[in-house]
Amino acid sequence: MGQHFLKSDDAARRIVDAAGITDQDTVLEIGPGRGELTGHICRRAKKVTAVELDRYLYMCLKSKPNPGNLDLVCGDGFSDDASFDILVSALPYSQSRRAVEWLSRQEFSKAIIMVQQEFADKLTAKDRDRRAISVLASWAFDMEALHSVPGDGFEPPPEVDSVVLRVTQRNRATRDMVSAINRLFSHRRKTVRNILKEFGVEYEGSQRLDELTDEEIVRIAETIR
Repeated sequence: MGQHFLKSDDAARRIVDAAGITDQDTVLEIGPGRGELTGHICRRAKKVTAVELDRYLYMCLKSKPNPGNLDLVCGDGFSDDASFDILVSALPYSQSRRAVEWLSRQEFSKAIIMVQQEFADKLTAKDRDRRAISVLASWAFDMEALHSVPGDGFEPPPEVDSVVLRVTQRNRATRDMVSAINRLFSHRRKTVRNILKEFGVEYEGSQRLDELTDEEIVRIAETIR
């Protein structure tokens, strides 16, 4: 899956510290990998669910002593809705987009995620640089870039830096809304009127998606869900 495992304990502490976890919080960690973050999370949280897709990594984590508040699961953390207060995850780069789309549909207090710098730039892109994921993230979240993690903090080291984001919820999306926004952007070279004509929806105006606000795009997406 092209994973680069976090090896810097200092970086792990900074990520978990940023989450502000208390002994009242239920924390979800998706993709614990070798467990660099997991121990720090367990020392702070009431309950921790760590979901690892890779069977070998899961068995390695399973062989370690359980602190008592850790529920270790082998599976796809993005396949279903989940109940948690805080998400902490050093996401595999290949899963970043899927993770953000999934997170937009969840109810949560806070998320601390680490993503590739290039993907973070996509999430915060404006105007003509926006993509479907930019609009969804801007509408669903408030996002703050906290700090970078250089490549030498990983094993094997990636060629690019990563960035840690603090994410809080503004609006909660649905699966249909996420799909509709993606469908709109698959026709982004056309005018909105011509895009919606393909979905049997009448629209007055000659704008393109690039000329609309994120909120306007979401409202249009709701008409074709």
